[in-house]
Amino acid sequence: MGQPTRLSVRPQTLIAVRDVKASSAWYQTLLGVSSGCDPDHPHRLVYDRLLSGDTLVLQLHSWDDEEHPNLSTQLRSTERSGSRTQMAMSSSSPVQT
Repeated sequence: MGQPTRLSVRPQTLIAVRDVKASSAWYQTLLGVSSGCDPDHPHRLVYDRLLSGDTLVLQLHSWDDEEHPNLSTQLRSTERSGSRTQMAMSSSSPVQT
């Protein structure tokens, strides 16, 4: 019997934000990444993928759009629905948001 196939698993962090376009610009500047979405696509105001080369770094999604139950209304979110995100960058100290 051979070794079982090893799955490659990578986190796909998604953060709910009030303003996807502004948040995307801020994270792009901070992390030195680029948007993986078409800038003219109307969905870009609701969702964006930030990439470093071909690697997904972060996803941004607006609160209250597209009927996602875990992203519906920021006003109804509880303290337990928050999280701490830490990103390590090779050129500087870890960045916390």
